[in-house]
Amino acid sequence: MQDSVLKVVQEAERNEAEVVRLCSELVKIPSVNPPGITKDVVEYIESYFSGIGLKSEIYERREGKSNICVRLDGNKAGKVLWLGHLDVVPEGDRNLWSHDPFGGELVGKRVYGRGASDMKGSCASAMVAANLLSDIDQDDYCTVEFWFTCDEETGATDGVAWLSESGKLSGDICVIGDGSSAHPDFPAVDIGCKGYIRPRLKVEGLAAHGSQPFMGVNAIDNLIRMIDAVKKVEEMRLDVPEAIEPAISSSIEIFKRSRKLSEKQIASLEKVFHYPTASLNLISGGIKVNVVPDKAEATFDVRVTPGTDLAAVRERIAKLIEESGVEGGKIEIVNYKEGYYEEPSSHAVGELCRAVKAATGLRPKLKILTGGTDATPLKAYVDIPCVGFGVGLQGMSHVHNEYVTSENLILGTKVYAVFPLLYEVR
Repeated sequence: MQDSVLKVVQEAERNEAEVVRLCSELVKIPSVNPPGITKDVVEYIESYFSGIGLKSEIYERREGKSNICVRLDGNKAGKVLWLGHLDVVPEGDRNLWSHDPFGGELVGKRVYGRGASDMKGSCASAMVAANLLSDIDQDDYCTVEFWFTCDEETGATDGVAWLSESGKLSGDICVIGDGSSAHPDFPAVDIGCKGYIRPRLKVEGLAAHGSQPFMGVNAIDNLIRMIDAVKKVEEMRLDVPEAIEPAISSSIEIFKRSRKLSEKQIASLEKVFHYPTASLNLISGGIKVNVVPDKAEATFDVRVTPGTDLAAVRERIAKLIEESGVEGGKIEIVNYKEGYYEEPSSHAVGELCRAVKAATGLRPKLKILTGGTDATPLKAYVDIPCVGFGVGLQGMSHVHNEYVTSENLILGTKVYAVFPLLYEVR
């Protein structure tokens, strides 16, 4: 067994050029969500596995929204799922990119492009890990399925939610490849992620000529009052489970060590798990500069720490809107999902920590993601522990000039290949 662990670790290091190439090729195939079409990138992955003699299966609920799985049948007891998504967020203003967002450019030890960190880099690592495992004696590892899915960025409707609900996903443990765990100096294991609430505010006013605003009712003015009301939910102290306080502390410390932060950013980071965050991310209103707007709307992304009362946060938002006293204002919850966490002392957490230490030589810290992952829709339908190790860089998700490092890609390859070798069913 130890010989097999050493072999895949050494082979992962020798395959640096290959994992970098695969990451670059995946980035070059746009899979922006919306619309979330992953057919082309899935066909590339299928071709890769076919070329190394591994059979894969493609699953589609809706044409173009493809998911793919490659299964390695091991003889050890247990079954591991590895889960990663192929869809990416829009690139935004291309003028703000120094590198083509779909160029997959390699500059030094960095691969640039949309999805490099979130999370085509982890997918490339998993592809190489599957290749390395296929050369190991089947007696040395448990069965593992590597799943590459669609739709994570918009709720997993045609991805993990459908795959889970329809019974296609099952196992003893799931390793989530999303997130930023693979720091070479202080690796981490993700034990959970935040939940979210998406409130949409809508206001109706009365149109009038811009020179006579007193004759109308300005919907944007009233929307601003509602926005200010919703932001006050950030003052709501959450009742955080005591069990995850150490993971919260290490999450904050890891973020500080990974990024250069201003004093204001540090102050916000210190509160990020004990209070909700409310980010105003979409807003619209008005039709012309000389017309008093009669409609306006805005949508928030509210994130809530796992293990706290999501319903209470929803009720607080509704109460704040009511207290704003805006006439013609309405609120609707576009979507919401509970977060989750695994007990830090659980078998699942311990097993991934053991694999990370074997692969990297370092004992990982525990942390909780501020964002969400496909673990949430998976756990809604399948009773399975989910732990995470992602190759993304802290603060690189959804930003311009997104990149991942070759060092992180190698770390991910090591962990994903080692885990099925060491995993023991409890």
